[in-house]
Parts: sequence; structure tokens; C-alpha cells
Amino acid sequence: MLLSEAIERLVIATQADGLSPNTTDGYRRKLKPLLDFLGDVPVEEITTDDLRRYVAYIRGRRVTLLTHYALSLSPSPQRAKRDSFAGHNKRAREGLQASLQLSGGRRGH
Repeated sequence: MLLSEAIERLVIATQADGLSPNTTDGYRRKLKPLLDFLGDVPVEEITTDDLRRYVAYIRGRRVTLLTHYALSLSPSPQRAKRDSFAGHNKRAREGLQASLQLSGGRRGH
């Protein structure tokens, strides 16, 4: 029996057991990446090593995707540094303006 056939048989069995369509569709969605990774091979030929390689692939891919996502959210080091200086310079200008207003516009006392 091919892997795709085994997955379909699992889906049919879960439907017959009365599980919700969301659950049965979830099994199909969750097993599709395994099918894509291994190919539509006979189930009898799938080894423990094949499944270990698949798990390692998924874990590595998850880390890569999470890292990519995190990097897309955080600013680049150059941008973070520039924004920090820009914020510091703005606060310094505001502080200088406030002190000039308090001293009547004179720089020296």
C-alpha cells in the first residue's frame, strides 16, 4: 500500500469513527508534508531512519522559519543604532529648547 493510500484509509477510518471533519482534515494536512518529504512510497518500505530524517528536517525547518520571522520583526543592528541616536538627539534638542525657554533665550547665565 502506498503512503497516500494509507493516509486516505486513515482519514476514512476516522470519519467512520465519527470524528469531526476538522479532525479528519487535520490528519490529512498534518501528513501531507510527510508524503511530500518521502514521496508516495510503499508504507512497508518506510524505515525508522526515514522518519527520523523527516523529524530532523521539520525541526530544522521550524527553527529556520522562526529565525526568519524573528529577524523580520527586529530592526537591523544599524537601524536600531540609528534609531537610538535619533531618539537621543531628539531628547537632547527638546531639553535644550526647554532650558532656553526657562532662561529667556540666553545660552549663558
